[in-house]
Amino acid sequence: MRRFYWWTTTKVLKIRARPSNAHLDKLHANWIREKEKPPEKIDAERWQQAFDNYQDAVGQLFKPFRKGEVVPEGYLGADFRLLLTPHRPNYIYYPEMTDVIMPFDIPMSMAVSERIAEILRRFGAEEQAVQLIPVPVYEETTGLYLGRFYLVHYLLRVSGVIVLGEGLETVRIEVAGSAVPDAPLFRVQDVEARTKPEEVVREDVRAALEGAGITGCRFVPIVRVR
Repeated sequence: MRRFYWWTTTKVLKIRARPSNAHLDKLHANWIREKEKPPEKIDAERWQQAFDNYQDAVGQLFKPFRKGEVVPEGYLGADFRLLLTPHRPNYIYYPEMTDVIMPFDIPMSMAVSERIAEILRRFGAEEQAVQLIPVPVYEETTGLYLGRFYLVHYLLRVSGVIVLGEGLETVRIEVAGSAVPDAPLFRVQDVEARTKPEEVVREDVRAALEGAGITGCRFVPIVRVR
């Protein structure tokens, strides 16, 4: 039986970005405007409504991705991008760029660099397990283009048990041997849906990614195949 690893982001080198297009940007700006008012002028109801409007629009745009099916090419639109945003969290400065970005608010756990995408393709991941959706990445405050990344949309999903420890850190992922596919990576859905899904990669894929010196993620040997 092959070994598998939990694929997650680092705790220190963690870059986050929000989904962006003309409509989402307008709603996001309304929310931030309400959020950043002086404390004595914040209207909690208006703040919550502005936040809900933004979240609802993001949820509607990404609704097809929650089904685990192939999304048509170009579905997100020509103006879609990811923005490194200073608002969540409040960056004093933008951190050093890594090969993995954690998107806010959307059902994908990570966006990956060109070189990670190339390794995943080499192992046949696009044919067997994921859809890699190209998106441009920019800094929100400067407008600086940072490169093309790929949203990792998991098509291959298996049921399992995800156990959380202190601080909600995943400490164990259990998958039945009969459910483990012969694929380079897959997403584990908790059988009781109490925790968010987790990504799992095969040992040879992990070795290739680490051998390439990628940054911004880690591979933890907590996956148990029963």
